[in-house]
Amino acid sequence: MFKIFAHCLVIFALLLGGCTSNYHLGKSETLPFKSICVQIVGNESLVPQIQAVITKRLGDECAKDSRLVVTSDADAILNVVILSSRQNTSATSSSDTGLASYLTISLSAACTLIDGKSGTEYFSKEIVSTEADLLVDNDYQARKDQVMPKICDELAKKIVNMVIHPWIAYEPKIDSSVNICR
Repeated sequence: MFKIFAHCLVIFALLLGGCTSNYHLGKSETLPFKSICVQIVGNESLVPQIQAVITKRLGDECAKDSRLVVTSDADAILNVVILSSRQNTSATSSSDTGLASYLTISLSAACTLIDGKSGTEYFSKEIVSTEADLLVDNDYQARKDQVMPKICDELAKKIVNMVIHPWIAYEPKIDSSVNICR
């Protein structure tokens, strides 16, 4: 019994020592910008008025990060264009009748992050997409109306994660033709 207790104590001490050595509470990585302007999202898809929903969700997601201030006069400008919304049958074979009643709805967007002072691009036209399954039955439109907000949330989270995560090498590309958000 004492041996088991001693082994558990040693394992606990090793785990505790390993966990506390490099852990920092919160987000300690610094971004090359402190504020961000989320431009009104463009819409090239056939989904009506999705640009307002995505714009709001992007602003909300950016505001959740304590390192950023969302403002119109910002250090960085996020430009997003919804490219397409697709619906595909989830069936994988002709005998797969159960999945034939499911559709996969996908949404894709092109994202550009621009330095608000110089107009140089951190990244340009990066494609982000997300998808969800939808059961097709008598209540198709109501089910689609329930799935679309979830897809919009997921897309906004993916876009903001691409903007704020530190493993992206922020080396601006020089392009003088970029419009500044002011």
